Amino acid sequence: MTPRRALSQATTVLLALVLVGSGAYVLVYLARWEWVRAQIAGLFFLAALITLATGLVLRRIDGLGSIPAQSLAPEDPVAPASPFPWLHEPKGSTHVFLPVLLGFGVLLTLIAAGVERLVGIAAGPATSPLRTEEPPASWPGRLLVLVVAVVVAGAVAWAALNLMTREEESIPGTRVYTLAVAEENAQLGPEESVEELALFCRDRADLAGQEPVVLGADGSVVRLQVTPIPGKYGTYRFDGCLRDLVLDHRSISILDWVDDPE
Repeated sequence: MTPRRALSQATTVLLALVLVGSGAYVLVYLARWEWVRAQIAGLFFLAALITLATGLVLRRIDGLGSIPAQSLAPEDPVAPASPFPWLHEPKGSTHVFLPVLLGFGVLLTLIAAGVERLVGIAAGPATSPLRTEEPPASWPGRLLVLVVAVVVAGAVAWAALNLMTREEESIPGTRVYTLAVAEENAQLGPEESVEELALFCRDRADLAGQEPVVLGADGSVVRLQVTPIPGKYGTYRFDGCLRDLVLDHRSISILDWVDDPE
């Protein structure tokens, strides 16, 4: 193996790890209602996906350069049909050619190409039927891996979506949070920052009946009371919002919370 090929394979493996890790963290942060962190992880996911897909395409093009031209010539050439007939439709007729559908098609194509590449790596050195007499890899095995990957990805996405949007009843009583407020050139006091952020997170977490009240502050440590007590999934959304957002150059960490049910 040449150093160039070894470097290429190491880069591919590294990009695949970044792709899987950042994609997993996007789902985790979404489930925790930490939108800003999910967006940052999503940027790494897109960058790794585009780089990996571009590398795969360039390697395929480089491989086609060594194939004799006569091998690529069609045996029975046909006259080219009119390309993109939908462009000749009357104005205002979009049919299924919508940007959203095209975007999903590109995304699914890249995912399928990545799964196929991983299957090829697991099966051994890939060979092209144009260069050798050996038969191509078995499609049932690849199809099985693709189906399993799609099912697993769909299950994880459904679980994250269910966790983000699940509605539940609040528990009668009060919860007291102990929050650490970190500041940098802030204009508001710690109590005001926590109060505004708690009201914002209440609306963002869809906890309409919740009433957050600041009980007091001891330096950078603030005590916040919430009535009634949010349920399990409401707690995920509210706590994730508190940890994720920055208000007036202040970030908040949850040190502890104590429930006092009625």
